[in-house]
Amino acid sequence: MEGERAGALALLDLASEERSVLYRGGDGGDATPGWGDPGCPGAPPPEMSPHGIHLSQRPDGRLQLLVVNHGGRESVEFFEVKAAGSGWALDWRGCALAPEGS
Repeated sequence: MEGERAGALALLDLASEERSVLYRGGDGGDATPGWGDPGCPGAPPPEMSPHGIHLSQRPDGRLQLLVVNHGGRESVEFFEVKAAGSGWALDWRGCALAPEGS
């Protein structure tokens, strides 16, 4: 959207046509890593460039969103999808870096 920086994951409510940003690159904040590769260097950088996504349910019942990132690093970012009041929130949980040169 005009005036916004790249690197965001947003949700579009089809009923209300409201768009809400759930995560911005560089907003690692109080992240609790542990999903993905233990060697993940931390939350995605501000220049995160989301590409493809995949939503699934983990064995413990939590919702996991995988996001292919091409900005700042080549990686798959792991997010937990959580209910937040009457909406949704994303918490970054880890990453898996692409092999060098891939």
